[in-house]
Amino acid sequence: MKKVIAIFLFLVAELSVFAQSTKIIPYPNNVKELEGVFTINKQTSIQYDLFNDTLKRSVSFFREAIQTQSGFRLPVIANSSKLTNSVIFRIVNVDSLGKEGYILKIQPNQIEVSANTQNGIFYAVQSLVQLLPWESKPQNIISLACKEIADSPRFPWRGMMLDCSRYFFPTGFIKKLLDNLALHKINTFHWHLTDDPGWRIEIKAFPELTNKGAYRKETVVDSRTGSLLKFDGKRYGGFYTQQELKEIVKYAADRFITIVPEIEMPGHAQAAIASYPWLGSTDVPTEVATSWGVKPYLYNPFDTTFYFLEKVLTEVFELFPGEYVHIGGDEAIKDQWIANPKIQEKIRVLGLKNEHELQSWFIRRVQQFAQSRGKKIIGWDEITEGGTPKDAAIMYWRSDHPEPLVEAVKGNHPVVVTPTEFCYFDYYQALPSKEPLAIGGYLTLDKVYSFEPIPSFCSKEQAKQIMGTQANLWTEFISTPEYAEYMLFPRLAALAEVAWTYKERKDYTGFTKRLNSLLNIYKAKGIKYCGELLPCAN
Repeated sequence: MKKVIAIFLFLVAELSVFAQSTKIIPYPNNVKELEGVFTINKQTSIQYDLFNDTLKRSVSFFREAIQTQSGFRLPVIANSSKLTNSVIFRIVNVDSLGKEGYILKIQPNQIEVSANTQNGIFYAVQSLVQLLPWESKPQNIISLACKEIADSPRFPWRGMMLDCSRYFFPTGFIKKLLDNLALHKINTFHWHLTDDPGWRIEIKAFPELTNKGAYRKETVVDSRTGSLLKFDGKRYGGFYTQQELKEIVKYAADRFITIVPEIEMPGHAQAAIASYPWLGSTDVPTEVATSWGVKPYLYNPFDTTFYFLEKVLTEVFELFPGEYVHIGGDEAIKDQWIANPKIQEKIRVLGLKNEHELQSWFIRRVQQFAQSRGKKIIGWDEITEGGTPKDAAIMYWRSDHPEPLVEAVKGNHPVVVTPTEFCYFDYYQALPSKEPLAIGGYLTLDKVYSFEPIPSFCSKEQAKQIMGTQANLWTEFISTPEYAEYMLFPRLAALAEVAWTYKERKDYTGFTKRLNSLLNIYKAKGIKYCGELLPCAN
């Protein structure tokens, strides 16, 4: 009887594994399906170099996932070639894997995880996590179909931007979001921290930025109602302390995510100017913006402003150790510069032609300071106007203005391609009548998946300038963590595959089938996502 039961359980496991296939998003670039299964049970051990603390972090993520699925915690031992029924983690030296690639071999007697770096080991773990059954009840055994995966990403910049200026999101949600980004092998979190409606980062040299700039007296209820705006009459705001930021930066680093902070300039500066009026380009006082849209408040281009910005950036650089800092540069309406005689005289003294060239001069001065501190700048594509600063990276966003993209590529600038029509996740996912209020636009799951980041005009050599892509979540109408998740997922899964999987390996039909398994993980992790009745989840 025991033999019959054993055969039955084996057949059930085989059928279950057959149904799994390679249900990984983003899809690996090289997969070979093999016969047989590997069974994880209470006797399965994990082997790795116990003296490698960074490797220990990735292993712990895997152990926690297994415990969630099974209820038991796998034992950890030092590497041993004698043991079977083990999951083995190794650092190797394989040139083709690069920094983020990995090899995952699931065999009947063991699983081998190999990579050149800790990054690759971590991404292999994310693939393993997605291969788990994610059943609603704990499983005594977990069966994985045998396969070999040799995988590495197409692009080095796989990002997601969250706007926390319009609405402030608590640290707990930021950490949960970082967990979810890691699941999708996203490695860059672009954090929009300053803008007209709020300054969200503590700067010790200038405390009024958070005493005043982090709070607005009220918030527009619906800016699409025309000239007659409605407000809620409630004070709103918040900011991240430097201690909180340090904790989040470390949390992200443990998941191999680099945080790129954005400190807007010369426009989108109303909250800062409300805090310190001497930064402005007009004598008319202002307050933190209470409504959305592009505001006319620009930093003035004088030495006092650069003293301020250099002090701010010095603290920002200390908090965020990544290579890049984002300096904004977008939507800088020049009316106040045009109307200010001192600024017009500044343009004349500098020998510039117009306000666009003044902005370019402004950005170059900030860039020189950043470079003196070992940092690089990246800005929205408007920083190409008036002359692109040498060595600056460009974030192309204006789908209806291809000229900056062409100029950036031909000028050998690194480029992150994130156009509105494919990458703005504040757009509706389905018919507006079926969804919560959003800013407008229409961006379905299949359209996100159809995005090709390398422009058609690029030569093979120019294509190397494309660092990658990212999703952008502006929050004019997104005031809660739940709504933010709803707008991100599962569209972020589609963009993750665009950023990781090579073009010839992509398949939308296959993606939608694999997405069903990923949605089970969303449910298990409590991730809010676009519902089953909407086209985005079909």
